[in-house]
Amino acid sequence: MNDDSIRRFFRRHGGTPVGMYPDQKELDPADEQREEIIEWDTEQPRDAWTPVILSEAPAKPGEFPERFIDGCQTGHAVACLRAPQIGWPIPVFLAEVGGVAMRLKGRDLIRDFYGLERVVSFVTDPFPWEEC
Repeated sequence: MNDDSIRRFFRRHGGTPVGMYPDQKELDPADEQREEIIEWDTEQPRDAWTPVILSEAPAKPGEFPERFIDGCQTGHAVACLRAPQIGWPIPVFLAEVGGVAMRLKGRDLIRDFYGLERVVSFVTDPFPWEEC
């Protein structure tokens, strides 16, 4: 997709720029005076609670995960398009998408792979496939 086809796509679908979201106040501020309510008697009577010593025996193969994958996306809306059939607004995000894969080796986590890419992302379902 070249620059000209991107411009045509944005014109055809009512692309408009949007600004940054304004800072929002915290909806439910934490009350410093509030006392935590812990119901200790849910599983057993409060006086019966005792420390539990966990086994140090290593897990058998296959009892635990060996590979962990995690990722995140941060970004903000920079434009808005209109869905062709219904006209609903579709935000277009400028974002950084990252991910990491870790493998368990003994008692250590070793990084297998990581990646970070800058992308433009939006819901493409409402638009004709050949245009996206």
